Amino acid sequence: MDNSAYDEKQLIKETYAATLQPERLGEFENFWEAYIDNKILSENGKKVVESVIHSHFSMALGIVEKIRHDQNAENYIQKLVDEHHGIGMIVDIEGQILASNVDAKNFTKSQIHLAETSIEASDIRDLQSWMRNRETEDNPYLFKQVSIVNSEDRICLFVTPINHDAADIGTTPHLYIITTVDFDISSESLPSIRDMYKLSQAEGEIAMLLANGKSVTEISEKRQTKVYTVRTQIKRILSKTESRDISDLVRKVLSLSARFNSVLSQTRLISQSKIENSLTRRYSFILPDGRFMEYVEQGHPNGYPVLQWHSVTNGVVLTDSAAQKAVLGNWRFITPSRPGYGNSDPNPTKSPQDNINEAVEDFECLLRHLNIDKCLILSGWAGCFSHHFAVRFPERVQGILQTGSVPIWHAEHLNYMKSRHRIILKTSLYAPAAVPYMVRVAKALIDSGRGHFFVEGTESENAVDISALHRDRHLFNVITDGHKHNLQQGTQAFIADLKTIHTDWSEVCKKINVPVTVLRGSENHDQPESAFKKYQNEVQQANIKTVEGAGVFMYLTHFNRVLEEFKLLRSGICDQNHKVLPLI
Repeated sequence: MDNSAYDEKQLIKETYAATLQPERLGEFENFWEAYIDNKILSENGKKVVESVIHSHFSMALGIVEKIRHDQNAENYIQKLVDEHHGIGMIVDIEGQILASNVDAKNFTKSQIHLAETSIEASDIRDLQSWMRNRETEDNPYLFKQVSIVNSEDRICLFVTPINHDAADIGTTPHLYIITTVDFDISSESLPSIRDMYKLSQAEGEIAMLLANGKSVTEISEKRQTKVYTVRTQIKRILSKTESRDISDLVRKVLSLSARFNSVLSQTRLISQSKIENSLTRRYSFILPDGRFMEYVEQGHPNGYPVLQWHSVTNGVVLTDSAAQKAVLGNWRFITPSRPGYGNSDPNPTKSPQDNINEAVEDFECLLRHLNIDKCLILSGWAGCFSHHFAVRFPERVQGILQTGSVPIWHAEHLNYMKSRHRIILKTSLYAPAAVPYMVRVAKALIDSGRGHFFVEGTESENAVDISALHRDRHLFNVITDGHKHNLQQGTQAFIADLKTIHTDWSEVCKKINVPVTVLRGSENHDQPESAFKKYQNEVQQANIKTVEGAGVFMYLTHFNRVLEEFKLLRSGICDQNHKVLPLI
């Protein structure tokens, strides 16, 4: 291709397009890789002139910082819908759904547009017509009865325009919050309403029936009493509640029940959050040099310890289902945040070796802090850290379970990596000044609530992993939160890890004298077979096994297999009792 297609003007154009529209990151990455390859060929492998990178990438980073205001606004509107009982969503004038609460997500076929909800198309057209013409209407609010597709059910929606100034949303187009009106009187609220007005059981039930629109005759039939008796009871109810008439009574009961439903819904969300947090326990402690270290524990608090070294590309914690299995299996997973990740204080390093040495010392301090003498180790792309730890502190390691990759590296491995991983690594090797820009654009994409673009784009070349993400929403959230964790303090720790992980650690591997099992997913081809064969030559005791149908997220999607291997490592069962499957 003509070299002019990869000149600096086109690079600037592509850079700013991705800056202003982070969802175009994939298009930029394709251009950027071709740009690097073209420059590498023309310059005989020399690094790209970094003055060109600095001249406009620094300005692009300024734009990324500036759009944080809009990201904060998006977080604000998400909080608005989360606080609503029942269905709650915020849409723009074209019907695009910008935020939705849990009930709305269950109600919609997608989380993108009103047209993808269960509301009849004609009702959606009416809603959008009202929103477009609202400024010419006398009433800025709308109650709208809508029908549900393929159902006789109808629900009432309340559409409210959002005050831009109050919401601090700046120049965002007209937005509307849509919530459901709950006409049902919750039976759960009856005891509280009775207590408030000192009503008997019978009087409370009659008050609820009146609020639900039942006539005196219908109430007498339902309760199998005379109409006269019901009328007498209603008089007593009106007196106790200080209501002028039945309509006044209904107003009070509806108001109390609506408040009850709203608060109860919020407390249930808190309870659910507590249940989830019980599976994921977050702690911290101070290292001897005064730095702060954050770590997460999952599984049984008194279970056998597994020290997990989080990787730069996948999640940091286990899914809830995996954590529950760990509890039942009496396993205790401990995942510290390495320096510069999550809330752990950074520890500036000068070389990959320094990066590893300092992390290894930190983790050993954590084990002493937790009074743990010996543990198993789980690692993936961060295998170089776990291997150094086993060499430095072999007395603390009962065995290593390495998933997906081995700490063997050669430049030709670039050809086996997924495109986004390959592009980031090429950038770190040939144009390191651009790495912070690319990472921050990715972070902007995740922080703005569009993490699915980034996560799916990262794994788009592997159908198995994309299918796993679509099948298990919590897995998707774990992976997205992992990216947030890794970039929480910026890009420095990530960039240091790129150099550390993509270094050949064959000489260290030779020194490993603890049991090692390597699980390799049959659908994970980020490393060539030659890397695993070389690892087998260096670590003679390594037991390399293939897990059929597993991709990058194998340690989460095939967690039962992970636990099986940990049982074998802990018990010290010999290889002949568990056949080694051939490499693919």
